[in-house]
Amino acid sequence: KSLEATRKGADETRRALKALRSSSLEDMGLSLAIQRTAESAAARFHLNLTLDLKNPMPTFSPDVEQTIFRVAQESIENIVNHSRAKNFSVTLDSDIHTTLTIQDDGIGFDTKSKEPTGHFGLVGMYERAQLAGGKLKIQSEKGKGTQVVLTI
Repeated sequence: KSLEATRKGADETRRALKALRSSSLEDMGLSLAIQRTAESAAARFHLNLTLDLKNPMPTFSPDVEQTIFRVAQESIENIVNHSRAKNFSVTLDSDIHTTLTIQDDGIGFDTKSKEPTGHFGLVGMYERAQLAGGKLKIQSEKGKGTQVVLTI
């Protein structure tokens, strides 16, 4: 009975993890999923978008691919919800490492502020990057926009 319960638990975990995986990522691949996400946000919020997505990209594990996509998605959501930007760019490049860079010309924010915001997007991005063996760097200054760089 214990083995059966363990197998059922493992099966449920696999199903839950598969459900968490972005269907657009599975359907279109990494570059196109990021492109569609960025273009959709730009169109909905009347922003100017510059894209530079290298294709084809190397093959990544599902976890790494998911991390890159989710960091891109969260960064773009932060732009449209918080930055008041007019322009943003998304670059995805791969040589020795794969680098995702998302930059906007919005109002920026104080990266050193310790005030609780009630939002967990940035914390989640850092955690995802770390779990995937990558490094996330966020540079921002009030009045000068924000740059998010994920290197894996």
